[in-house]
Amino acid sequence: MVSAWLAFLAGLVAAYLVPLACASLLARRPSSSSSHELYSSTADDALLLNLEPPATRWFNMGYWPRTQLSSSSSSSFAAAAADLCRLVARAAHLGPNQRICEVGYGSGDSTLLLEREFRPARYLGLTSLASQHATAGESPFLRAQAAGLPTDRIQLRHGDAATDLASEPADSFDAVLAVDCAYHFNTRVAFLSHAQRILRPGGSLALTDLLLAAPPPPSSSSLLSSLITPLLLRTLLLVARAPWHNFVQPATYRAELVAAGFDPASIELRDVSDAVWPGFCHFQCHPNPERTDTLG
Repeated sequence: MVSAWLAFLAGLVAAYLVPLACASLLARRPSSSSSHELYSSTADDALLLNLEPPATRWFNMGYWPRTQLSSSSSSSFAAAAADLCRLVARAAHLGPNQRICEVGYGSGDSTLLLEREFRPARYLGLTSLASQHATAGESPFLRAQAAGLPTDRIQLRHGDAATDLASEPADSFDAVLAVDCAYHFNTRVAFLSHAQRILRPGGSLALTDLLLAAPPPPSSSSLLSSLITPLLLRTLLLVARAPWHNFVQPATYRAELVAAGFDPASIELRDVSDAVWPGFCHFQCHPNPERTDTLG
């Protein structure tokens, strides 16, 4: 049997913040007519978050333990984003000479981190965004060569995690990783099924994802919000191109993992909301002067 580890960001507010955070970045710079992708590297949106040298293009929410909140700034965003990737990698119990499949590798920063710190025997990256694939196809290899890292075991593809993993042989990977992206998959259930099939017996799936918190007990004061909230959430998810059916509560998510073939006894769900949202919101609301000048 294969195992699954999920760090989730719970609550309706978590679902709201993803599109809102992206919208706040896009609204403060001229729109680009050259790309229709939500997260476009060609528009350089990721660069607005990654101002500290060396140049990176991390684009996840980051992992910000409360002890780091006082020092949260634009210069620390790349470190927080890298730490979220490490959190997922360590949950998968990665070690040297393993075969890693990462879906949603962005512009290749996670590829380099995994290669540098975990030394896989094989790395397959899959992203659905052509612009990020084009960027990753250039920069990670050049940066890996500059750092003296081998590139012959890295393979980066442009494809859909919900469908294209079907072409991979069964039992061909030790770990499947997905950092801050699975809520976009259409469908995520299909991705979970493919991930289970391509994992060797004893392999691990590790990911961060967005889940809904359990609804509060009904009350007269919450009646109006119970009608408005789902409408607002559906609208925001439409803007974020995140399928509504992906947003479920933890019990439903666990059932989906079991239905995909994961060992029920090995499934671990961990709420990391408090180590993600406060730090990311602090970073967004307290930019340092360099970032303010860049954004205009």
